[in-house]
Amino acid sequence: MALEALASSAPIDTCKKEATQTACHKHITESPWDPSNLVITHESNDMEKIRELWLQKSLQMAKALPNDIMIPDHTPKFVQNAFYDISHRLGPVLKKHSVRRFFRLFATSPRAMSWNWSITSETLTCIVSHNALRCAKVVLEGKMPQLHCMHANPNCINQHGYFPLHAAAERLSVDTIKLLFRHGASANVRTVGDDVIEDLLPLHVAVENACMHKYLEDNISATQYHRDHIYKLIHLLCLPEMKIFLEDTC
Repeated sequence: MALEALASSAPIDTCKKEATQTACHKHITESPWDPSNLVITHESNDMEKIRELWLQKSLQMAKALPNDIMIPDHTPKFVQNAFYDISHRLGPVLKKHSVRRFFRLFATSPRAMSWNWSITSETLTCIVSHNALRCAKVVLEGKMPQLHCMHANPNCINQHGYFPLHAAAERLSVDTIKLLFRHGASANVRTVGDDVIEDLLPLHVAVENACMHKYLEDNISATQYHRDHIYKLIHLLCLPEMKIFLEDTC
């Protein structure tokens, strides 16, 4: 009764309904924001079944949301603390790029890596920082039952004030940047907060990191591959108005 009352009193948000119709998760055939779809009817008093149905509906709503830029990070402190408690175990898993081991760790610590029906930005950022491409793919897709079909928003800032795309740019990882873009990441996200140099685009991070590590100095004259890699990286991260200038000058 309480769930039905909640559903009947919930207003229909037109913007959210439109976002649902264009959601990238094609298996959602009806709008989860329609109050009639939120009413869970079950003749028995099987609370476990009701909880399961409510979970499925909540996941549908989470997946229907567009990957809008989210600032600040709304992950609660206790979830952040739980993540740090498992970070020493997560690092070796990501270094091995083992999706199976990542699933096992998630099964024992789901509350450390997820919140509000989504994989946390801190988790995705950590995966990207280790350049664990296969693990990044599964958390961005949000299709695996081992993750309860939850997905990560690539445009959600983490508690340190930067986005997964900044982490990928720091690693100079073209493949990870392409993966993030395929799942809706924006190149127009900027660092925020006291823990970082503010207002940096991922492009700024990539160029600065390349210079700091003398990547250009050491490799630009080595092979055509390195020259193409740097150009591709910069071209990927440039905003549309920057690309026009870049193409005219190169």
